[in-house]
Amino acid sequence: MLDTRSYRSPLVTAADRSVCPPTGRIPNTHPEATLLGQAQWQWLQQQLGQPADLRLVVSSIQVIPAQHCFEKWANFPAERQRLLALLAATNGVILLSGDRHLAEISMLTHGFHDPLYELTSSGLNSAMGEKSLGGQELNQHRAIEQNFLQDNFGTLVIAPNQQTIAVKLQIRDQAGRVQRQVNTHFQRPQD
Repeated sequence: MLDTRSYRSPLVTAADRSVCPPTGRIPNTHPEATLLGQAQWQWLQQQLGQPADLRLVVSSIQVIPAQHCFEKWANFPAERQRLLALLAATNGVILLSGDRHLAEISMLTHGFHDPLYELTSSGLNSAMGEKSLGGQELNQHRAIEQNFLQDNFGTLVIAPNQQTIAVKLQIRDQAGRVQRQVNTHFQRPQD
C-alpha cells in the first residue's frame, strides 16, 4: 500500500482552469517533484524484489489513466514513469486504486510482459452518478468500453494452480452484482 499524500509535492493548477476543466490540474514537471519520497521508493523496490506469485500494489490515486483532470500519478509524470518502469521489471502485478467516485478497469500493454491492469473502485456510497461530468470521461487505457458511475466496490477472484494464477478483476454494484469484469492470468515463477 502506497502513501501518495505524506511526501507528495504540491499539485499544480493552471492559471486558466479551462486548460483542464474543472480542476485546472496540470503536470508538476519540477525535477524534484515526488509522490512517494525517497525512503518509500526504496521500500517499494525492496518489496517488489521479494519472491511472490502475485503482487497487489495499492495506490490511493489512479496510476494508469492520464487524461482526466483530477488527482492521478500523471500529475507527476517523472514519478509515474519511474513506477511504470519498476512494475514492468516485476512479474505478476495488479494495481488497485480509488479516489474517483467511479469504477473502471484500465490496462497498459506497451513495455510489459503481461498486461498491467488497474482496478479502480470508489464510491461505495458516494459515486458520481450517470449525470455528472456529462457521463463518460476519457480514458484511452480503459480495458472495458465504459466506466461504472454508480455506487460500487471491487473484488478480485484469485484461482492459483500449479502453472498459473487466474485472476478476475470485478466491479460490483451495491447489490454485489458484477457490472464489469476482466479475466487475466500470470505464469507462476518456476523454482
